[in-house]
Amino acid sequence: MKQLLIDEVPIPSQMVLAETISRAKGVRSIANKIFIQCNAKIGGSPWGFENLPFCEVPTMVCGIEVY
Repeated sequence: MKQLLIDEVPIPSQMVLAETISRAKGVRSIANKIFIQCNAKIGGSPWGFENLPFCEVPTMVCGIEVY
């Protein structure tokens, strides 16, 4: 089987459309989301919680973003 370069040297990457970045409105929000995605791809945690109730027992936290 043919060995691919991506298998030998994996490099995390994130695709961004030029159309998305060229919008004047919301560029900061878009850049923030890109950084969060890149951080997650290299093993970082996108979000963290501290001092929540029920932290001493296994707990699942669900959230929703509404615009």
